[in-house]
Amino acid sequence: MNTKKLILKIWMIGTLMFFASFVVNAQVPQNNQSAVKADFKDEEIEKFVEVNTVVIEVQKKAQDEAMVIIKENDLDL
Repeated sequence: MNTKKLILKIWMIGTLMFFASFVVNAQVPQNNQSAVKADFKDEEIEKFVEVNTVVIEVQKKAQDEAMVIIKENDLDL
């Protein structure tokens, strides 16, 4: 196995583990309940929407790249 393929497979496994950690964390119950802030300023909401849009784009790009690598290496999820 050449070095590029090995590095690619290691990167792919790391990426998959990264996304799998979200699934595991989503299943862990949260015990520490804190007061929920409900009175957000319009600027805070707008900033959140802007940042969230960027985060979604980054996540989508990473998922697309991971899927390409998986297909290129004839791997299954």
